[in-house]
Parts: sequence; structure tokens; C-alpha cells
Amino acid sequence: MEEIRLETLERAARFLNEPDAEKARIGADTIGKLLEQNGLKPEDVGRYLAVLSTRYAQASEGTDVGLRGHLLGTMAGLCAPRSACRDQAAKLYSPAFERAIADEVETVRQMAVDGFVNMDKPAALKRLRDPMANDPSAVIRLKLIELVDRADCVIGSR
Repeated sequence: MEEIRLETLERAARFLNEPDAEKARIGADTIGKLLEQNGLKPEDVGRYLAVLSTRYAQASEGTDVGLRGHLLGTMAGLCAPRSACRDQAAKLYSPAFERAIADEVETVRQMAVDGFVNMDKPAALKRLRDPMANDPSAVIRLKLIELVDRADCVIGSR
């Protein structure tokens, strides 16, 4: 079974690196879904996490903002509690999220906020409260309000 997953990951990585943005999205989605599951060696997981990170860096230099947001969203999903590679992904992707919260593209900033929230909600609130509180995006401000509300509920229930 692991052999099939590794072959699929390899094919997905080739798709991810295609210049066609739709193929790259399909590759990213496939890699994300396969890495979220348990059962791969840490070095294999690390390799494909790095492939996503590299492709995101390449997309950041280009003009396809939709692809940038999509790749960052996949990276944020790999930092979620449901992900088997959460810790590895968080360590690798944190610098990308840090840079992306200052991006001029709203969807990229939103995915960066999601990444921070997926990694650690209380730390995300501390990190994002000041720089993002006046963000022009209503979606981002709403996410921060929800984080504050959850934090107040946790503090209030003690």
C-alpha cells in the first residue's frame, strides 16, 4: 500500500511542478490528501512537504495569485489537527505563513491566517491580533473575532 501511495505522490509532484496552474492545483490537492494520512516514513513526508513549499515559493514570484492562495491553503491544511504530519508541516511552513500575512492579496493573507490558526490557536491570536486587527478583509477580521471569542470562552470557563 505504501508503494502505491509513494507512486501517487511522485506523480502528484510532477503535476504540481507543471506550469499549468490547474495541474499544479490537482497535484497540490493530491499531495495534501495523501500526506494528511498516517503511514509514510518521516523522510518521505518531509520530501513532499518540501516540494509543496518550493512550488509555493516559485508561485510567489509569479503572477498567478489564485495558485499562490491555493498552495498556501494546502499547506495550512497540512498544519491542521487532523493531519498526520502536522508538526513537521508547521515547522516547515511557518516562515511562509509569516511572510504571507503581509501579502497584498486577500486570499493569500486568509490562508496564512488559517495556517497560524491550524498550528496553534492561542499563539495565532497573540501573533495576529495587532497586525491583522485592521486588515481590509472582513473575512480575516471575522476570523480574529472568532479567535478572541474562543479564547474568552476558554479563559472564562476556568
